[in-house]
Amino acid sequence: MTSTKARGAGLGAVATFAGFAASLSAGTAHADAPVVYHPRDAAKTCTIGRDDVEFTALDKAGRPTTWLPASYHNLGTEPAYGFQVRLKDEAKECDGSIAVSLASYLAEGPDWKGSGPQRFLAYATTTLKKGQDVQTLTVSLPGTDGKKVACFGQLDLYFGTTIFDGQQKEGHGPLPENDDKKVVASPNPHDLIAGWNGGETKCETAPPPVTPPTSPPSTPPVSPPQSPPVTPPAAPPSTPPVSPPAPPVKPTSTPPTTPSTSTPPPASPGTPTLAHTGSDAGALSLVALTFFGAGGGAIAFSRKAGARKH
Repeated sequence: MTSTKARGAGLGAVATFAGFAASLSAGTAHADAPVVYHPRDAAKTCTIGRDDVEFTALDKAGRPTTWLPASYHNLGTEPAYGFQVRLKDEAKECDGSIAVSLASYLAEGPDWKGSGPQRFLAYATTTLKKGQDVQTLTVSLPGTDGKKVACFGQLDLYFGTTIFDGQQKEGHGPLPENDDKKVVASPNPHDLIAGWNGGETKCETAPPPVTPPTSPPSTPPVSPPQSPPVTPPAAPPSTPPVSPPAPPVKPTSTPPTTPSTSTPPPASPGTPTLAHTGSDAGALSLVALTFFGAGGGAIAFSRKAGARKH
């Protein structure tokens, strides 16, 4: 139990402290202390980060449905009409920027566990920054190429610009995969904003064109060398048949007659010449030969010829 004396001492101390505080306050009120202003329109110094982003799935008319913070969400309904992403109000005037991407894939099954090695379909990306604080992302969906049923597939909304399509070059990354042999979480779960798996049937992408192996050009069969055309032997120049020499004309033997001294009459103009012997000179030679060989028979021959003429 506390004594009355002690209690009185305590009350006196409290009263003394209260009086000191009151006097101190009174003195401060009359002092010329500096005044600090905090205007509400001062420039905000900040940098855009992941916590400054919100997203929503769009409906058929392209309108936002429910805005959600950009921490991972496993969506039960396919975002068939795309996403909209934006900066929160307190980050719209901040410095810097942040990239958001959307990708679609074909899969082996309707959920992540049985999705197997996936096949890349489409990709889109955008950047959020001051003056560009609301953006829309859409991509081709699994089974939207005229198929009546939705194909097994996956959609990923994530931070960054990497394209996870399996290409081994800068700006690209491995395909998502989840089966009994291998698990590849692409993109990194830390970068994921929203994901969807679903579909009703397995669909195949068109296989890449098969390039036939290069084969040497086929050699056409070698045709046997054609023998040069046989030229018939040149026919010897036709030699006109040699006519046998005509038998010499034997003068008609006539009994010798007594030569006459009378001069024979000249040949009539119609008497033919000996064309086959070449000239009239041959005829004169023949007459002379007959004359010397037959002992003057030519004179008698001429006379007889002249008689036939007359």
